[in-house]
Amino acid sequence: TILRNDLSYFFGFMVVILRFFTITGRHTTLKMLMLTVGVSVCKSFFIIFGMFLLVFFYALAGTILFGTVKYGEGIGRRANFGSPVTGVAMLFRIVTGEDWNKIMHDCMVQPPYCTLGNNYWETDCGNFTASLIYFCTFYVIITYIVLNLLVAIIMENFSLFYSNEEDALLSYADIRNFQNTWNIVDIHQRGVIPVRRVKFILRLLKGR
Repeated sequence: TILRNDLSYFFGFMVVILRFFTITGRHTTLKMLMLTVGVSVCKSFFIIFGMFLLVFFYALAGTILFGTVKYGEGIGRRANFGSPVTGVAMLFRIVTGEDWNKIMHDCMVQPPYCTLGNNYWETDCGNFTASLIYFCTFYVIITYIVLNLLVAIIMENFSLFYSNEEDALLSYADIRNFQNTWNIVDIHQRGVIPVRRVKFILRLLKGR
């Protein structure tokens, strides 16, 4: 019975997904929205990849600097820098802006609120200067540089696909018109045409 219910949920989910793509293909606005999302993901791939590398680098640094820090208001059993994995989870939490300043203050803890040991492994104290530099640089780089770049790319693509006919250099109808005209000339769908055919395709576009 449980297996049958799981299969029913799975097939129902697949039907909803396929129905969404069917509606998207017929509805111009939804189609432009999906194009915007697809183009934005492709253009911002290297930025997203760089962000993941930056988060991983900071997670390793956080594990080294604050891996043994005493639990406090922001750092606890489920959120800490005890390992690179939990460090990555902690940094993604900071990316959302959730109480990152509390985590920073927890990593600044000093005696008599912690136990100062003879070496790194025997102490649960933090580092005031390192914590301040670490969290402020990470938050500024991610929030005010990387995320703003992603927003700028998405806004650029929205302006391309959703621009009005009056203020747009090329509307969505113009792009579709060019694609249809190109397909008339490029019969074999190779993506290239001879130079001598350029004048012909321009005449077709002018005629439309």
